[in-house]
Amino acid sequence: SQKYTFSPRKSIEEANMEKRAMAVREEQWIQAIAAAKQSGQPIKAWCAEHGVAGSSFYKWQRKTRDALPTAQNSEVQFQELFQELKV
Repeated sequence: SQKYTFSPRKSIEEANMEKRAMAVREEQWIQAIAAAKQSGQPIKAWCAEHGVAGSSFYKWQRKTRDALPTAQNSEVQFQELFQELKV
C-alpha cells in the first residue's frame, strides 16, 4: 500500500500575506522598470549597475506591462483596436 502525504492547506491569513507580499514586490518592480527606462541607459547596463539579473528584469517587465502605460503600448493598443474596427 502506498502512502500519500498532503501538505496542509494554507490558511486564509497566509494566503492574504502572500498576496500582499506579491503586490509589494510587483510595485517595487514597476518602480525599478520605470527608473531603468528613465535613466536613458541600455537596460543591460542599468541592470549591471543595480545588481539586477537581466532575466528577472525582462520577466517582470512582461508581467507588469499592463501596469506601465507608455506611448508605445498605447500606440499598439490603438492599432489593434483600429484593425478590429476596420474588419
